[in-house]
Order: sequence, then C-alpha cells, then structure tokens
Amino acid sequence: MSNDGCALSIDLGGTKVEIAIVDPQGTILTHERLPTHVENGAERVVEDILSGATALMQRSSYKIIAVGAGVAGQISSNGKEVLFAPNLKWRNFPFKEKLEKRLSLPCTILNDVRAATWGEWLHGAGKNCSDFLCLFLGTGIGGGIVAGGHLINGFSNAAGELGHTTLREGGRLCSCGHRGCLEAYAGGWGIAVTLKEAATSSPKKAAALIALAGGDAKALKAEHLSEAVKKNDPFAQEIYSQVIKSLSNGCVTFVNAFNPKLLIFGGGVALGMPMLLEKVQEEVKKSALGATGSPLQVIPATLGNTAVVIGAAAAALQSATFGSDSLRVHSA
Repeated sequence: MSNDGCALSIDLGGTKVEIAIVDPQGTILTHERLPTHVENGAERVVEDILSGATALMQRSSYKIIAVGAGVAGQISSNGKEVLFAPNLKWRNFPFKEKLEKRLSLPCTILNDVRAATWGEWLHGAGKNCSDFLCLFLGTGIGGGIVAGGHLINGFSNAAGELGHTTLREGGRLCSCGHRGCLEAYAGGWGIAVTLKEAATSSPKKAAALIALAGGDAKALKAEHLSEAVKKNDPFAQEIYSQVIKSLSNGCVTFVNAFNPKLLIFGGGVALGMPMLLEKVQEEVKKSALGATGSPLQVIPATLGNTAVVIGAAAAALQSATFGSDSLRVHSA
C-alpha cells in the first residue's frame, strides 16, 4: 500500500461519532469524538460530522487522500447509500455523496462490522491470514468473513449477518423480526432477556444476580452475568453454560461452512465473559467436522474500539491506491 497519504476515517454509531486521521500502517494520528444527535435528523448528523472532520484536518498537517466510513447499518451494493441504519433512523440516505461533495475526496462506505473485520485483517489479529471469521458480540452479534484472501461482501453487500443465523426454529423473537436467531440467545440484549426470564421464574436462585442489578431483576444486563460468573455463582454458571452452548452451536455452523483458520472474537460482551474463547474452541472442536474443527484457533480481536476507524481508513486507502471496490489485501 502506498505511503503517500493518510485517510480521514469515520466510525458512525447511534450514540457517538469517532473521527480520526489514520496512516497506511494503521496508526491513529489524531482523533475526535462527537455525540450523534440522531433526534435532529440525518442532515444535522452529517453536518456535525463534516464540521468535526474539517476542523480535524485544519488542525493537522497530514496529507489526506481518501475518506472511509464505517456505519452501523446496511449499505447499498454500490456503496453509495445507507439503506437502513436502525439506531440512526436512516433509510436510503446518500451518505457517500454528502461526504464527497463537501470534502472533495473519494469516499468508501462500509458496514461498521465489516470495517472492523478489515481492520483486524490488515492491522490486527487476522494479519497475514487469508481465511478467518470475525464475530463481534456487543448488544447484538455482527460478523465479517475473509475467504481466500477476499473480504466477502455478498451479492447485495449484506454478507456477514452471522448473528441472524437461525438457531432455534420458532424461538425467541429477534430484533430483526424473525425468531430463533443466534443474537437472541448470545448477543448482549438476548443474554439480558434470558437473565430477566430466569430471575423472574427463580428469584431465590437468582438472588445474587439480582443483587448485582441493584435489587431490580428488570435491570439485569449481560455484564451482570459476567460479574456473577467470576464470583462462581452456581445459578449464573448454569445460565452461562447455556449461552456458551448457543454460541458454540452457531460457531460450529460457521466453521463447517467456511473452514476458517481463525475465529476472532471481538466486542465488549465477548471479551468480558470469563474463559469464553477457550470454552467455544473446546465445543467447536468437539462438534465440528474433523477437517474444519481440528485446525481452528479461537483468538481475541486486538484493535478494540479502534477497529472500525482503522478498518474504514484501510479500506479507503486501498480503494484510492488500487482503484478497486473489492476489499483484498494487496502486496506492496
């Protein structure tokens, strides 16, 4: 990749916007964080981003040759529009055009999880690996797939929705509108629902868990499960085993389907759960086909909260350098 310039990178979520200038080595040179004023509409959010980006560039002397943006939503197949971003309340919004018109720079728009996967591939846990999966466990579950040295986009640019793999037919209603999705049992919100249901049906057994939530069972969250497991609470351990089983069953499907060398876990829920990676690796090796499960390594993501801005920057720089919409690691 060329070392002639840097990228302006944007991580756009429902509550905050991270704007950074990132060099070709994945180093964040300077950055700024802004609140996302979703309630004021898309145009105001974009105006805030542009104002912040312009100020950041004016304060620095770095040469900017491209703009990358990771958005918590579905991106059109041509990379121009945000088709649907529920936390932003955007539909069919021409984000690429808005950025390019004001910044006068080529812009690459990606789904935020795919941007994070790209970041982990080029500068993080997936470096020098041509076949791996990223699974990010936060409030929900998002995924990124690298196969044969390509980041998989899918026909309509929607590949990687691993959290919406059906785990249980007719199961719990998911945020996507379907039932039984992996996210509904192993994502942060799904774990919280499980905890609330368990605490309601067995309040005495769940007493330690409820105490962690200030005595209010309705306030239970995924982090309370992690905290209780660390304290060896038997009821929490039982629920945790269910979460691990659900997650592992989903991962067996992914591993058998894509045969990755690495399964990389990121996100606050995943990295906050004790022994999660080790337990998932054990279960997957036990249940996946021998040819896919035996060589698999389950490892943590390394870029943390910077994965999206680093990945979006890397994607923008590769597009500017090689003139290609295909996300692929190119040799220097």
